[in-house]
Amino acid sequence: MKRALALLVLAGCSDPAPQAPRVPPYELRSVWAAEYAKLAVPPLQQPKADPELTALVGGLVPTIAGSTGKARELAVRDITGLGIQVLPALSAFADDAAQPEGQRLVALDLIGAIDAPECAEALAQRIDIRTTREAWVRAQSCYQLTRQSSDHWLPIGIQQLKYESDSQTVLWLAAALAKHANFAGFDGLRVLAVEGRDDALRAEAYGMLTRLAQEAGFADANQLYLAWYGQDPERKLPHRAPSPRLRAAVWQRIGALADFNLRLVDDARFALSRSADWVVEPLIAALREEQPFVRIHVAQTLERLGPRAQPACEALRAALVEPRMAPASAVALGAIGCGAARAELEQLTAASVDPELRSAAVAGLGHLGAPESVPLLERLLAPGEPLDLRQAAAQALLARAAHPGATALLAECLTALGADAGAAESALEAALTRDAAADEAAKARLEAWQACGKEIVDTPTVEQAAVRRKARQALFAPAAK
Repeated sequence: MKRALALLVLAGCSDPAPQAPRVPPYELRSVWAAEYAKLAVPPLQQPKADPELTALVGGLVPTIAGSTGKARELAVRDITGLGIQVLPALSAFADDAAQPEGQRLVALDLIGAIDAPECAEALAQRIDIRTTREAWVRAQSCYQLTRQSSDHWLPIGIQQLKYESDSQTVLWLAAALAKHANFAGFDGLRVLAVEGRDDALRAEAYGMLTRLAQEAGFADANQLYLAWYGQDPERKLPHRAPSPRLRAAVWQRIGALADFNLRLVDDARFALSRSADWVVEPLIAALREEQPFVRIHVAQTLERLGPRAQPACEALRAALVEPRMAPASAVALGAIGCGAARAELEQLTAASVDPELRSAAVAGLGHLGAPESVPLLERLLAPGEPLDLRQAAAQALLARAAHPGATALLAECLTALGADAGAAESALEAALTRDAAADEAAKARLEAWQACGKEIVDTPTVEQAAVRRKARQALFAPAAK
């Protein structure tokens, strides 16, 4: 009897039987390469430079720049009538810094007047701030892209929104994208309309917003903006079927998500997540890509798309059983607003679940903001839980509404060893900004918060950030309330 009891005790103290590895209920395969090959889009072949055409351009461009009326019209017709064969000569002239600026502008105008994919490609190559340093060239190239019917350059243009600093380029890049029913440029226009350097620029940006919104069928720019970043349930946004060449460009960006260069990966995610909603279809297909980093980054791209990626909910829920995909899928499900996944995300916060996935599930629940999840998130604030999980729960609670316990924990995280101080700082600032509109105490605290580190005029050093966070933490001490 004693031996039997001893065996039972030993059995109870032994490690539990290993669980079978979770296996996704779908097959992984080479998706992006197969889809790209299926489109069979030949690369654009730029024509070779022709000495005779180079001489012709060298003679006619100054004539066009210095003439008006019929003479100018005939000279323009002579050049543009040659089609893309004259593109190398025009491109060389436009890039020649020794030529007068007005004549180089004419060369770009002539490229824009030839509506061909090769010309759109040539113009798109000149809007990259990293390779084209002259802002007027970038701005004029964007303006000329508004005259082109080709859409394959859109991922290039969207990517440049991430880097562009010239106001005129921002204006015309937004217009060029909007011609193809892509309104990612509205973010920059909205900033210029409020924070532009002078009244004229602010008025120009506001006018561009208004014009593009009305052309898209909206009463004002705010309505279009909400439709673009929301679900557009009434389908008011104009939709353009992507050309095969644009589809190929998108699949190239999806393939780039496997690159070891993280800057290239982030550029690809940026361009994909700001594309029109048709991009969700290939992204869903790419969730089954055999290259793990591609499908993980695809889930992150869907997360950035937010509510526009609603069709991806079921595919992301299916990916929750795949260990490598589960954390990114959990966050994406919340950011997209896949409410049907709430119960699954709550189950993934259990202590038996992998720590990374637990935190991701909490982040997903925070995005969902369901009141039913509040008791669970509050339990995860307990000191016995890992700090990163507690912080994730605090951020999730505070994102939904004011929460003293979450606020106190995040204030601790501003200086706590092992905490994500930057994320805690961002969460507290967002909550203060939200609450300041209706709460005088929060308004006063926000003003004091903003005063901390006010002397920092550039990107703060590690030491400056630490001093600022220490000062901001003091605002939440009992004596400071």
